[in-house]
Amino acid sequence: MSINNINLNGEWFFKRDPDSEMEKQGIQYQVIDKEKWQKISVPAHWQLEGFNYQGTVWYYKSFNIANINNIKEVFIEFEKVDYITEVWLNGVYLGFNEGDFNSFSFKIKDYLKESNELFLKVKSEIDKKPEFKKTIKGGIYHWDCVPIEQRGLIDCPEVPSAANERYPNPLINPGGIWGDVNIAFYSSIKINEKKFPYYFKSNSKDCFSSEEVESKDFRKISSVLLNPRFKLSNFSDYPESFDFVFKITPDNFSGESYEFCVREEVFPGKSSIDFKFKLDNIKRWWIREFGNPNLYKLQLDIFSKEELVYSCSETIAFRKTVLGSDFSFYLNGRRFYVRGANYLSSQFLSQSDKDLYDKDLEYMLNANINMLRLFSHLENDYFYEQCDRKGLLIWQDLPFQWGYDNSVETVERAKNVAEKAVNKLIDHPSIFNWCLHSESRYHDYIKLDKVIENKVEELDPGRPIWKNSVFMTEGKPPEYFKSLEEFEEYNRQNLSVNWVGWYWGGIEDAEEYNPLFITEFGTQSLPGKKTMINIFGEDKLWPPDWEEWKRRGFQKDIYEKNIGRTYDSLDQLIKISQAYQSYFYKEHIEAMRRKKYANNNGMVQFHFVSTWPALDWSIIDHKRHPKKAYFAVKESYQKLLPSFRVIKKDKNYILEGWLINDFHSEFIDLELRYRLEYNNLDKNAEFSNKININADSSKKILEMKINNCFEAVKVQSQIYNGQDEISQNTNLLFNNEVLSNFSEKYTIIKNLGGE
Repeated sequence: MSINNINLNGEWFFKRDPDSEMEKQGIQYQVIDKEKWQKISVPAHWQLEGFNYQGTVWYYKSFNIANINNIKEVFIEFEKVDYITEVWLNGVYLGFNEGDFNSFSFKIKDYLKESNELFLKVKSEIDKKPEFKKTIKGGIYHWDCVPIEQRGLIDCPEVPSAANERYPNPLINPGGIWGDVNIAFYSSIKINEKKFPYYFKSNSKDCFSSEEVESKDFRKISSVLLNPRFKLSNFSDYPESFDFVFKITPDNFSGESYEFCVREEVFPGKSSIDFKFKLDNIKRWWIREFGNPNLYKLQLDIFSKEELVYSCSETIAFRKTVLGSDFSFYLNGRRFYVRGANYLSSQFLSQSDKDLYDKDLEYMLNANINMLRLFSHLENDYFYEQCDRKGLLIWQDLPFQWGYDNSVETVERAKNVAEKAVNKLIDHPSIFNWCLHSESRYHDYIKLDKVIENKVEELDPGRPIWKNSVFMTEGKPPEYFKSLEEFEEYNRQNLSVNWVGWYWGGIEDAEEYNPLFITEFGTQSLPGKKTMINIFGEDKLWPPDWEEWKRRGFQKDIYEKNIGRTYDSLDQLIKISQAYQSYFYKEHIEAMRRKKYANNNGMVQFHFVSTWPALDWSIIDHKRHPKKAYFAVKESYQKLLPSFRVIKKDKNYILEGWLINDFHSEFIDLELRYRLEYNNLDKNAEFSNKININADSSKKILEMKINNCFEAVKVQSQIYNGQDEISQNTNLLFNNEVLSNFSEKYTIIKNLGGE
């Protein structure tokens, strides 16, 4: 808390510096000619302000300030600037920052005048070697779901797709001042960094192993040792005693409150201080399907001689996450099955406001999603706060995607970026784990990734860490590989991405896969016609400009491999592409859920929402209009799900019915009602069965022979608990020996009302 702030948001002056010459010319010491500069709004990424540019730019702002003689210290505080930032005030160089998500500040009291001139040099450029990047920003910058140029890659032959003309190379690197800028005044003390680690405590011990956390005894423990830790500055010239008053109160539930007051002597300059408090009868944070996401408000007031000199508040919670050696997921000792989605709200996070996040979160919760993978980036603070409140878990990627320069300098910079990310998010209960690198390359895995791993383990020893998103194996993956060939072989045998039915194989092959966990699976589809008009305009909708479609991510050859060349109009292509994507998700999700805990522990759909006006893998387009596949995911992600499949035994076709229960309570004497409707046989029939199912389980509940002449059968099922319908599903099942391609299946989908 500062005494008062002066906000510098609003109109600034902006100038491109394509040759990075302005610093050498001494622009930071000059009175600028405003006629030669352009105006820009802050906060915003410069690309959103109409500056289609990559490279170095300068920002200029003048401001006046009143008498500050009675103020101990003054800081200029930047919430977020993207990407490499250098700052001058009244000609004095204050320092620099690297990052796109972290706040930073500089002391400025000694340099202030009545009239002040502030210069920022901001660099956000495109790497010349995309697989040896020096820009450490992850998926926001280099990903095939943001604007890319599809061309061959020549600088990294180890990448399997390096020779593919569709290999994505970055086109846009967001840049600019996209957070608040404030002048902040402090009277005597300032907290620079705060953390609130805690440990579950019993009468005999202070911490517990992963195995003990999985036990029922751990669930009974209701005491924690809270260990607030602060890095702070005392602006006095001598040691001073301060009273630290902590008030911890329930935020979203009724429960016990706690209050502690501790007097500490703080020496001048920077120092560290920590406290320990035992809290009894705490309530834990849960995902919604287990209970309430119980949150506490921690209020800290600091007094000097009974005068309030600093105040802050944080939301905290108590819970324990464990990733088992078999890739099983535990929250507070309870195992759960992951129903997930990959997510990046927008390439330009300055666009992601509360309304957008609220809409996305509503879609997620309605789709029965219990975990999000934040793909190689950090979202805005509000999003994490809402996940904490709504009981939604996060698989948090650090901002590392594909390949990086492996020089000592870049590895050290990467470690610093990782440290900033962990420190920013460490107290959010919604963060289940850290994933260090998305699709790491061999030269990164053996060097950069190990340095990051060591740093994250040091910063957050109590949270699960996973090294590489594409590896999925029991126990830890190897510390290193002796050769690229060894790395690639291990990758092939332990792959966590399941692109069966898109990049390889067919949708029907989903039944043959049984991975421990899936971090990516999906197909592309076109958005609806309204969004297509928004992207292209009505006069350019059809015939397609295939180069422009490719620029927006469209993979024409893969479409035609899987769907066929069966479209003669835009309306037809929209319908068949969305039907294929919907069918894909029904088949894949339910195939995995029927194998619940029989090796498989969950999956993360790829991906939830388009980050820009793209033609890609999303199930909700960039205008936030759901595609048909969204409703398929919503249906197949139900916590209690009846699911059907057809298998062949000997020469007979057998219809199997399954019930998957993700609730941690059993169901007794449920009624299953189901109706069979064939496309080519007059054999429609209705049935009813009584069933029981254990908590958190998957169970085969029926098996019946069906007519061998069938081509396709639609199974509509409902689950009743007494008179109440509590779940329903529709499965469209094909005879894959008769119907070999999707165009044939699509005709039946339309006839049976599944379009």
